[in-house]
Amino acid sequence: MGYLSTCTTCEELEELLFLLADGELDAQTQERLQVHLSECAHCKTLFDVEVHLRALLKDCYRKEVPADLEAQIRNQIRTVEVKRD
Repeated sequence: MGYLSTCTTCEELEELLFLLADGELDAQTQERLQVHLSECAHCKTLFDVEVHLRALLKDCYRKEVPADLEAQIRNQIRTVEVKRD
């Protein structure tokens, strides 16, 4: 049986929003929540924002860090330390 016997309120959807975005719900519960999303602009916006945010976070980890980044940071630290002395 699913997490909810019925999904008729925004509060219920908000409680399961992260599980839905993670794909962690059973098919029946997911289907009920998808029906609510198709009928409720507020919840659809919340869900879309969550999905978009997750995509942005994943994209951050895909970007390559410059090979000399550590050297640049160490140089900036030395500069700050010299100015403080």
